[in-house]
Amino acid sequence: MTARPTLPASRRTTTLAVVAIFGLVLAACGGGGGGGNGDESGFVLTVAIINETEGDLSVSLDSIEPGEPVVVASCTARVQAFDIPVDDWQLTYNGEPVIDSLEMDPNLFDRNLIARIDAKPDGTFDQHTLAVGRNIGAPAAAGLCL
Repeated sequence: MTARPTLPASRRTTTLAVVAIFGLVLAACGGGGGGGNGDESGFVLTVAIINETEGDLSVSLDSIEPGEPVVVASCTARVQAFDIPVDDWQLTYNGEPVIDSLEMDPNLFDRNLIARIDAKPDGTFDQHTLAVGRNIGAPAAAGLCL
């Protein structure tokens, strides 16, 4: 009968210390991933934003607290991803609601979403898309504000 090799006591202690530290870090970060404050659902709203207005456009995803605004310069287009909050939310352009989660089709809840919204020269908004998805192509900026 052969004896199984054993780790020296100092190596066992080091291994246990590493495992304990990793466990503490994982617990401090919230365990299941992300390490955030728990306000996000884990889903993302990716928006193609087209700004044909004469001024900058402030876009934010607001919930109980206002979201961090993203500024889209006049006559430009871009794609922006927002973490969807757990609570009810609104996507706002210059403070005006464009998409309201309370008015959405229930089949769109708890999913990654894509949207395309145009800010027209007269200040109105056209919502072309709100669908399940993760990727949306970058809008072409050529020809805006000619």
